[in-house]
Amino acid sequence: MKKWLLLAVSCSAVVLMAQALRIEVSQDKKNERAPRGAVRNEKGGRASRKWGIYKSFVKRFLDFVIALFAIVILLIPMILISLFVFITDPGPVFYTQKRFARNGADGRHRFFKIIKYRTMKVNTPDVPTNKLKDPGKYVTFCGRILRRTSLDELPQLFNVLKGDMALIGPRPLLPQYLPLYSKEQARRHDVRPGITGWAQVNGRNA
Repeated sequence: MKKWLLLAVSCSAVVLMAQALRIEVSQDKKNERAPRGAVRNEKGGRASRKWGIYKSFVKRFLDFVIALFAIVILLIPMILISLFVFITDPGPVFYTQKRFARNGADGRHRFFKIIKYRTMKVNTPDVPTNKLKDPGKYVTFCGRILRRTSLDELPQLFNVLKGDMALIGPRPLLPQYLPLYSKEQARRHDVRPGITGWAQVNGRNA
């Protein structure tokens, strides 16, 4: 088991390093094509290059490795939670929902399917929770516990492995909330959404 885990981490490190180097080379080519009259800030260029390496490689690598180890360590508890969810209300164990991902290179909005433990009954109407007349009656007994402890977010570790999310970052928005954000606030989509972040530390519903 340890050998397979070490092999998986090593392979992922090689892939991520290759990706980071490819990004770095493409950025260098763009810099070479800069206009002759453009003034280059050497210190700023080096700082931005280091920050680019951190964003494109170091942070992603740490997210991947930590998420992988967390899944291995929490595998048995996650299986037990899955059984608890099913026994409380037979049906799908997981719930997926369309959320905003990090913007693409062209600036366009992208989406992904966020994964959570199902906390509401199978027969719950397929509408936003705030539009239900009495949302509490649809939450299962297991769901109340998972929501109170935020354990319903654990499956998002798989979103981190896939690259849709990071461990720390702004929470991914529902598509219908985008018109409520200003252009400045919408810049949150320039980075990967996270499982937790500043807003969650300072307020659960942020």
